Amino acid sequence: MTLPALLNNSKHKELETSLKKNYSLIQQVLLMMSEDYGQTIAPKILSRVEFKTLFEKKVQILKACGFGSYEQNACVPHLGGDTIFEGYKTFSGKQAYGYFFDDGQILMNDGSFIMIENTSGDNLFISVDVNGFAKKPNRWGIDVYTFQVMTDGKVLPMGAEGTKYTNHNTYCSAKSSDGYNGISCAYKALNEPDFWKNLPK
Repeated sequence: MTLPALLNNSKHKELETSLKKNYSLIQQVLLMMSEDYGQTIAPKILSRVEFKTLFEKKVQILKACGFGSYEQNACVPHLGGDTIFEGYKTFSGKQAYGYFFDDGQILMNDGSFIMIENTSGDNLFISVDVNGFAKKPNRWGIDVYTFQVMTDGKVLPMGAEGTKYTNHNTYCSAKSSDGYNGISCAYKALNEPDFWKNLPK
């Protein structure tokens, strides 16, 4: 193998390890939150402020970045809705939509960056930039992954059966131009060994 290939493999292994660590952490935190609250934490149970406040009490944080990316103390700001999310890209390298990143941000002690979506219906999503917003590439499906908290309280990687985004041709494709492309890559990253060997450039 050439040196660039070895460095690439090492970098991808670090991202994969951090992804698995964060997935395990999120599952553990939701269980602890449910024990404290006295019922299973699921969509519609807690408001965005209540959810983020309780979540923060269960993890080691470096900075609590507010309750919305439109707030002044947001670590990564934007104006809300499906507007451009500053600095973040889709799996195929296009500009990412930020609607699912805007209900709370948390910078963890290990550098990971948590972003929450918890506003309406059955949408309770937790996205994590596994190497932090200060490190590139800041791309969905490469260093940014999304999980869905289901109605029974289970945390599933987006793209798994039953989650909201399962069409990988649209939501985890090097050819897709969709603003949410990459959101379903979490399932593939955790379950398909070849996924890490074929990341888009």
